[in-house]
Amino acid sequence: RLLAISDMNGAMELDPRTLDTIGMVRYNDSLTNSMNVITCAHPSQLPGDKYMYNYYVNVMGNMPHVMKMNEFHLFRVDTEKAAETGSLAREFVLKMPLEDGFVPYMHSFAQTPNYFVLFKFPLMWDLLGIVTSTTILPNMHWTPENGTHVVVIDKRSMTVVRDLWTRPFFAYHHMNAFEQADGTVACDITTVPCKGSKGGAQCNHMNAFDMDTITNDTFNIPNNTVERFVVPVTTGDPDAQITSRVLTNVSFDLITLHPDKVGQPYRYVWGLADHGSGVWWSSLVKIDLETGQHLEWYKEDHYASEPNFIPRPGATEEDDGVLISTVLGGDLGHSYLLVLD
Repeated sequence: RLLAISDMNGAMELDPRTLDTIGMVRYNDSLTNSMNVITCAHPSQLPGDKYMYNYYVNVMGNMPHVMKMNEFHLFRVDTEKAAETGSLAREFVLKMPLEDGFVPYMHSFAQTPNYFVLFKFPLMWDLLGIVTSTTILPNMHWTPENGTHVVVIDKRSMTVVRDLWTRPFFAYHHMNAFEQADGTVACDITTVPCKGSKGGAQCNHMNAFDMDTITNDTFNIPNNTVERFVVPVTTGDPDAQITSRVLTNVSFDLITLHPDKVGQPYRYVWGLADHGSGVWWSSLVKIDLETGQHLEWYKEDHYASEPNFIPRPGATEEDDGVLISTVLGGDLGHSYLLVLD
């Protein structure tokens, strides 16, 4: 079953052969109500795990936080059962109250075999403002004074085991996360700058999505930074803090990696890169996270879509496979399928 989803709760089902819309998905459960507004655009499932995880936010106004009823509801879907029956059913695994009532924008989250790590970035949905406005961007409030709240959930007990804070930052996408022998979890995140907004959105990078400038190329899109955040979980030191370091000087996002390496230590990542300054993604890039070296595919006026890495059957090396992407050839007047070694 092919579903189209976003950061707003609900899913539109598509015919996988024709891409015709079938209709909104009806889950075989009783979890949906009119207050389930926000969700995560990137459900998370590890290789070999039958469960796919996601969350939605049960909201009660944000005017602000009437009765403090805003909650994160973490749920899972048994995909093996769904494949057998054709029916999608969600199961609650954890409810978490929002401590100040406001809803942070979390477009993705980290998962390892034993943990979820949620980075609650200080970019907040103003739900009342969005409902009563014609545009969303001015109703996303950047509150750096709060810092970033990091919550670690043990999947075995479905309980919060660490509650931490780190510097204020924002990101759309987690690249990958994995557990380390010293009791920490490494979370690789493509961060984007929010400080110093010059447009309608308080978070500067979000102005890249303003239709008034995206159609005439008048907004200088800021580069992002790929960072590894090391989160202490079972280190034995109750005072241990989150640390971070930059992994590469290449600005890129919309990543793909070897499918067996999701949630595990890994070396290579591919994605869409900024070939130049102030531009949208205009090339494909491969990063070696151990050496920092990178390879790039670039052709002027050709724009690739988010790539996928497909391992070669029988391969023993992590990067032995092909990268596929649909590319818009500006000078050709059509798109084509690109397959890279």
